[in-house]
Amino acid sequence: MKRSLLTILTVAAISGWIARGERAASIAQASDWVRTADGWEVRQVVEPHEPSTPPPVHPAVIAGLQLGASLFFLIAFPARVRVLPMSISHEASRPRRRAAVAASGAA
Repeated sequence: MKRSLLTILTVAAISGWIARGERAASIAQASDWVRTADGWEVRQVVEPHEPSTPPPVHPAVIAGLQLGASLFFLIAFPARVRVLPMSISHEASRPRRRAAVAASGAA
């Protein structure tokens, strides 16, 4: 239960951190309209603005973060390995075979 809660909180924290860092285009609000000679237009279309560029992040940094996150979750949540019962050793199974062969030969 604690591990599930920790996982949910970790994913929520990472998601919030990513969302905070994103610079998504904002939706124009009702007060962003301007009257022009051509009619009503969105202020962003009329006023010049600088094009937004993504921050210069090297792809190796992103790949390293993905690798680190993958390794973290592989180590934190290892696969459950089922222990199968071991088969009887070869010497211990011989008397059973002889008894089985004798029983089938007698029939």
